[in-house]
Amino acid sequence: VLLAGAAAIFTESGKSVSAAALGASRERIERWKSRFANLTNFENIDVYSRVVFLETSAAMIADDPLLGKGIGQFAVYFPGYKTPKHWDRFPLMKAPIIRWSEISPFAHNDYLQVFVELGAFAFAAFLLFWVLLAWLVLKSLRRSAGDPRFFLLLGMSAGIAGTLFNALFTFPLETVTSGLFFWTMTGLVLALCGRLAPEGGLRESGRVISPGAAGRAALILAAALLLAACLWGSARLLRAQYLFFDGLKNHALDLDYSIRRISRAAGLNPYHFEFHYVQGLLDQYTGDEAGARVSFEKAARMSPYFPEPYRYLSSYYFQDGDYRRAEACLRKYEKIYPYGVTTALDHLLGLICLQDTSRDRLSEADSLLCRAGNFQALLSLAQASYARGRLSRALELMPRLADLTSPDHDLQRHLGVLDFYGSLALEAGDTATARKQFSAVLSTIDQYAPGGHPELKRRAEGIVEELDERGK
Repeated sequence: VLLAGAAAIFTESGKSVSAAALGASRERIERWKSRFANLTNFENIDVYSRVVFLETSAAMIADDPLLGKGIGQFAVYFPGYKTPKHWDRFPLMKAPIIRWSEISPFAHNDYLQVFVELGAFAFAAFLLFWVLLAWLVLKSLRRSAGDPRFFLLLGMSAGIAGTLFNALFTFPLETVTSGLFFWTMTGLVLALCGRLAPEGGLRESGRVISPGAAGRAALILAAALLLAACLWGSARLLRAQYLFFDGLKNHALDLDYSIRRISRAAGLNPYHFEFHYVQGLLDQYTGDEAGARVSFEKAARMSPYFPEPYRYLSSYYFQDGDYRRAEACLRKYEKIYPYGVTTALDHLLGLICLQDTSRDRLSEADSLLCRAGNFQALLSLAQASYARGRLSRALELMPRLADLTSPDHDLQRHLGVLDFYGSLALEAGDTATARKQFSAVLSTIDQYAPGGHPELKRRAEGIVEELDERGK
């Protein structure tokens, strides 16, 4: 220590090392200061994410306080408990192929995780275990003062206490590596306390079974079979995970290969919703709509609060004419993920309202399709309004439709809008607007397709001539 101190004081290299260490220490201290300063700043995404976990976990506990949601079910229920405010700050922004990975499987607080998934009884038992262990460790430390094992017990119990404190903010008990090490260390502490604790401080109880030769053989066989089953199941799970991620990372390079890999993964572990969801997306990419629909239905059953499968299923049900199921999917998507209601979904829901013959939903369709605001939505609304005798409403929509078309982009569509607009105006008795639209048809054909669209041109010429004659 003296030599190192002298080197740090009197040599250039020592001074350099000291300066670097001092600079690193200052930087770390500033980071901690910044982190503590941000604890009350809810605009900070790290802080607000914990608020989201606390609020959603509290809602889950309120719904199932005694027995919880079930082991591993936090990830399944978490999206369903997020509020519109939560979704607004944490929308699903990743590419659809990996959007499932934005659903957190952990509460980022292991105590909350236990309470949410296992309920109040298990949570109380969990806390009681640590209270009793702390009491036992303190008594053992008092008895072992001066014993070398005192420092061993102190070090291990300090590590456990640090991990339990860290578990208030992250999930060290939920990951395989840290969790396995933590519980092994806890077992060693308990065993060490058994040697150091006072008489009666730690009791053991058990029952000795003395089976005969046949019983021993049966027990050994059962244990061997159980071990084999566990190893077989673990191998399947690990293999499924490997195949899934291998297929996922290669889907842009070799789609057929990825489909085969992820299909095998889903076969090995059929209860992972993300396997079926990604399989559905890949089936879509190849045009296999029947396979995609089956995969999305499985994903929705496995994880009913993951919103993405409902978006795709609604389109498939609409194509099949099953409008009620299509609307049910859209409504569920909107309820789970209000932030994600897009133009396309408003358009589809508006079309469903137009197709619903059980009651008149034209006003609802009008609102949805206008909110969608794209060409096909407004055209569908204008045509439906006209078909149902609302000529004035159809005419109101035509200027917006005309603004969404261009002869440079799609000549056929542009001419169709002009013709439809002129026909509606003519039927409504607005001869000035009708003449203007049919004249635009003629000028557009002459400019962009001379000699083309002969039937439409003859019709427009006839209407313009007739209107001119009336004007005379």
